[in-house]
Amino acid sequence: MNIRSSAEFSNTKTVVLLVNFNTSVHTLRCVESLLGGSIMPSIIVVDNGSEATDYENLLGSERSVVVIRSEENLGFGRGNNLGFDWIFANTDCRYIFVLNNDTYVERDTVQKLESYMESHDDVGACAPRIMLAEDKSKYWYGGGSLNWWRGGGRSWRFMRPFDNDSAERDISFMTGCAMFLRRELLEELVGFDPRFFMYCEDWELSSRIAKSDWHIRYYPEAVLYHEGHASIRGRESGYLSPCNPDNPALAFYLTHVVAGSLLALELSATRVQRVGGVLFLAGRWARWAMRYIWHRRWDAVLAMWRGFVKYHQIRKQPGLEAPRGSGAVSVTLPNS
Repeated sequence: MNIRSSAEFSNTKTVVLLVNFNTSVHTLRCVESLLGGSIMPSIIVVDNGSEATDYENLLGSERSVVVIRSEENLGFGRGNNLGFDWIFANTDCRYIFVLNNDTYVERDTVQKLESYMESHDDVGACAPRIMLAEDKSKYWYGGGSLNWWRGGGRSWRFMRPFDNDSAERDISFMTGCAMFLRRELLEELVGFDPRFFMYCEDWELSSRIAKSDWHIRYYPEAVLYHEGHASIRGRESGYLSPCNPDNPALAFYLTHVVAGSLLALELSATRVQRVGGVLFLAGRWARWAMRYIWHRRWDAVLAMWRGFVKYHQIRKQPGLEAPRGSGAVSVTLPNS
């Protein structure tokens, strides 16, 4: 594998940003697919305080990336914000590709996204087509929209068979799994709201982009593959819905998705939409609770209550105006 000098990171057009937390196997596979592309972007990995063995695996197996090590788990949004700050200070890139580490790209994915943005000056953010890695005939994401009356973001075609639709279109929601963002847009909007630990931060950021002068576009000619929720499902193969009673990380998911959904509604929806959205979510969560009671997942029911409590805590905390410091951080450059 070719090892690149740190100087190259100041000259690349696109920087790919990955967040790692005890999932270096997924991260390194994603990196391999990026380095095998028709163009080679710079790659930044933010390690969210992983266990020592996972962090050492990250460093030992791949030194073509900048690794930013946080001593605490910052979550998805703040972890990416840490990467944004480093990129803004140390590179002259034009685009930042926020990418889940449990994905892998086709050879021309980054090149197609770059070319599309180069030819569409009014587009601030671009979303590729995402297929389910475990069954490449099914969509993970085929465009999306925000509907606050129904509680938030909706991914079109989720888990539906591939239908050969290649039409690009304006969208109002792009999943945090893959966001190809113009640098000046991110500098203008600051980044993710740090109050979201994980889940729904992409709803809120998409809402701010949609309200700006920039367009968000879905571009299905650029394709990547996603292992759905691989980082939390606790097994090596087979997609498992995060809200499934068999999910070992169910309580974690419910706490953060309840808190995140309510915060996104408060920050992004109108007052009337918020009432409708809360009523819709209340009905959904009541159905979930009945299912968890049936399966004796009392921890899941308690986690939903913890989500309500967490929402009332984080809504009072500083948002985008909060200081960006993240405690103890170290940076490992290529060849260092």
